[in-house]
Amino acid sequence: MIFLVATICLAQAASDLTRLEVLVDDRDASRLHDAQVIVQQGVPIMAPLLDDGSCQKDLPGDSIYCARLEIQKRETISLGVMDGEQRLGTFNVFMPNSELARVFLRTRSGTPALVLDMTAETPAYETSSITTQATTTPDHILLQVTIDDSQLRLLRQPMVALADRQGVDPTKARDDGVLWQDIAGDHLFRADLTIERTPTVTLSVSDEGKDLGSATFSLPSSNRTDIHLLYAGNPPEISLLSEEEQASDSSAGSDVLLLHVLIDDQVARRLDSPVVLVAQDGVDPVPATDDGSTFGDHPDDKVYLADIQVQRVPELEISIEDGASVVGSVEVPLPFSEKALVSLGTQKGSPGIVLLKTVDQANPDDPRAPPTVHASGGPEGQSAGGASSSGCNEFSMLVWLNIAMLAAIFVYVRTMVRKIWWDEISPVVKELHAFTKKFEKWMDEH
Repeated sequence: MIFLVATICLAQAASDLTRLEVLVDDRDASRLHDAQVIVQQGVPIMAPLLDDGSCQKDLPGDSIYCARLEIQKRETISLGVMDGEQRLGTFNVFMPNSELARVFLRTRSGTPALVLDMTAETPAYETSSITTQATTTPDHILLQVTIDDSQLRLLRQPMVALADRQGVDPTKARDDGVLWQDIAGDHLFRADLTIERTPTVTLSVSDEGKDLGSATFSLPSSNRTDIHLLYAGNPPEISLLSEEEQASDSSAGSDVLLLHVLIDDQVARRLDSPVVLVAQDGVDPVPATDDGSTFGDHPDDKVYLADIQVQRVPELEISIEDGASVVGSVEVPLPFSEKALVSLGTQKGSPGIVLLKTVDQANPDDPRAPPTVHASGGPEGQSAGGASSSGCNEFSMLVWLNIAMLAAIFVYVRTMVRKIWWDEISPVVKELHAFTKKFEKWMDEH
């Protein structure tokens, strides 16, 4: 009887466990040396990431690392990756109700150092039964949903829900750069859902509790599909892009560059309602805001931000207007990349805008040098040296001011020391000297 109870308990304990395989593709970044996986379940569960062929269909030395763990069944787990003392990333991962789950990650040379690999297409592993969030089966399909809000840029926290299915919680669509191939702040929100396969599915989208619309479409026979939704129009609504529109949007995207324009007005403080204009046909002016509505902005810090999509060209003229006045314009060299940061600064006088630097955000360690800068209506070819000389003059004034303050402090301290010496210390020294003379005379007489 005791043996039977023990056997039943062991069987129940085994049924509560999930075998988890974590696979990290390090072929591009080559940054793993002493890596391990940590799963937080009360007591942390750790396992080393190995590339020795110990996992199923692993090829030793292919820079695809694998770790195997047995964990308690949960709907979600907190999974982190450490390399030595460095934490590369932590993710909340949805777990399937099965005995086996695989999670694919990929390292990057930039930031973030580790991302969820949404494609999971590596020749060393079976891709038909692997997704980022759960193990798919012939009865399930992975929906990779993209919500395009790049035109209106109104969405804050969009949620994707299965309108035709009960008991399934909505999934948050992300635009923070964590998901593989996502660009943070481009207003292309992404969400991944693993659902039971049916002929059709209806998705509904909401934002901060407001229903934005829904779309119904047919499911293919493959184990995953991409769904592109567009949030646009007047009034705005959610619509499903056709295959032709998706193909057109995809082909056009290769020539599109997302510019994050930063205008530093902390010193000159001459801007109230700046607007960014670019010298390209079909690109509307974009207001630069300082109210926290733009991704990464801190409200009321006099650093204005604007996101604008342009056609990729070697150089682009960017102008800043404030009200009815033109503050200035700059010629900006553009990188051959998907996104770039253009950092501008205001100054008093002319030119009112100077280019501080241009950074390829796909390779942030390679800033571009400031090019020739000219103000609108001013002489062409005026170099950016005017801005640097202005900055040098301000720095020189600060240096001389500090020297003058130090000199004043020195004179004050010297005067106080002399006063204390003559008023307090010198009389005591004189009395001590007179006493010493009298004492010596007394010693000589006796």
